[in-house]
Amino acid sequence: MGSLTVSRSSTWIFVTLVLLFALGTKAQTVTTNVAVGGSPVGVAVNPSTNKIYVADYESNDVTVIDGATNTTTSVAAGINPYAVAVNPVTNKIYVANMGSRNVTVIDGATRTTTTVAVGTSPVALAVDSHSNKIYVANSESNNVTVIEEGTNTTTTLAAGTSPIAVAVNPGTNKIYVANNESSNVTVIDGATNSTTTVPVGAGPYAVAFNQATKKVYVLNYYDSNATVFDRAGNAITVPAGPIPSAAAVNPVTNKIYVTNEYNSKVTVIAGASGAEP
Repeated sequence: MGSLTVSRSSTWIFVTLVLLFALGTKAQTVTTNVAVGGSPVGVAVNPSTNKIYVADYESNDVTVIDGATNTTTSVAAGINPYAVAVNPVTNKIYVANMGSRNVTVIDGATRTTTTVAVGTSPVALAVDSHSNKIYVANSESNNVTVIEEGTNTTTTLAAGTSPIAVAVNPGTNKIYVANNESSNVTVIDGATNSTTTVPVGAGPYAVAFNQATKKVYVLNYYDSNATVFDRAGNAITVPAGPIPSAAAVNPVTNKIYVTNEYNSKVTVIAGASGAEP
């Protein structure tokens, strides 16, 4: 797949907020359009404060949406903010700036910012709210920057080729990094910063963790499947639809939802029906 590139129209200035809930047997849907900045590409929610943070790639800022009123404010970020993650415990927001090799740290209470230098082309990040560490995948420098929240000091760890996705298991303090061009996942021990490697399919593009089953799901973009592995590294492969590109887990129902980029469908993987090693 090569290095990640982004081509977004600056006219994409709306975020649609969708609320799905059950009322009897009928699903109800409410949508609202909220104007944001140029080319929004990343979004994260702080459920503790009911604030939504949108990374606006072309306007180099973050739109903060008040979930109660849908009013917005804007916070300056670095060049080409691409991904955003929230620590709800400390009310800090982390924005990976793909074009400026840094992360913008936003204080959710005051909206003041600080900047932390990371690797080349940071495209994904995840927060471990138990250890208060942030893991940043730097796709062009083939490494991961670990940020200590209290001090913003950093440690650099080697990853595979073109790391583009990261997920955290706060229970075991393990971090999973999908390396797109080396077809493997780097597993980081958060306590020691030691790493191991788990082989997966071709072009791993996304990674998700199921807290209930302690299983990791890696979407293999070119193989149209998912590698599922446990804490011991035992792995199986399950179909995931053509060109799987994003995944979300419902730990209550043990189902995994996978978007299929080119056929406008979502593949549902039932974890209890054989999709686990």
